[in-house]
Amino acid sequence: MMRKVLGWTVFAVMFGGATPALADVALDRIKVRGRLVVVVKNEGEQRQAAHKDPAHFAKRNFEIAIAREIAQEMLGSADALELKLLRKRDRLPAVASGEADLGLSMFAVTPASAALVDFSKPYTEHNLAAMTVGEAPATLDALNGRRIGLVARNDAGRLGPPAGLKVAEWRAFERFEAAAAALQAGEIDALLSERQNILAFIADGHAELHCSPTLERVPVAVALPKASPDLQAAVDGVIERLERDGKLARLAADSGLSAGD
Repeated sequence: MMRKVLGWTVFAVMFGGATPALADVALDRIKVRGRLVVVVKNEGEQRQAAHKDPAHFAKRNFEIAIAREIAQEMLGSADALELKLLRKRDRLPAVASGEADLGLSMFAVTPASAALVDFSKPYTEHNLAAMTVGEAPATLDALNGRRIGLVARNDAGRLGPPAGLKVAEWRAFERFEAAAAALQAGEIDALLSERQNILAFIADGHAELHCSPTLERVPVAVALPKASPDLQAAVDGVIERLERDGKLARLAADSGLSAGD
């Protein structure tokens, strides 16, 4: 899952670079408060089926582990951390307004999201893959002319239908389980989703289904308020250290995330 993360650094800087000339009050505010406020995924029910994202808990645990590393670096204690639980649509605006210091909620680095907040160096990526009943495709082109499903309020909003893919039909589903049922019933030919979601679903008693290799990649990074160069440099430093030491991959594995490729 950690492969090519550094390759997204230029992308993040292009779309999310802070302006060094501006005074950065964000880091000073954190140090004066003595607590790091971070927006993360909601805890919710402790049942995989209760979430649209089958890998919900693994991702949340991974990102909280990263937040603790950042708090340790900035404030000298991993426990100097306040987790802010908001609805998905409110998370980036909370970072943009300064209601939260940082956001770790699998935020994709895209031109649209980078217009609202700045981003750190990527710490992982969304790996788009296809789930099928039979042999999984090795390329996106293999899905041309097929009936393809997406999870409407999860993958469709974040990853979206890949540009240039000419399918027979796009079909949106409210939940991953509903899309998987349609796939097994032959109503669609493949479900496009994050590879982590697919692998988590297959591991949860669905060995008859298959997951393709990664078909498309989107970087994922920590969201920061605009024009916070010192804060961004501090967060980037933590991610670089974790990656250099191999701890980033270990935190992902310990949280239950499978390899991205």
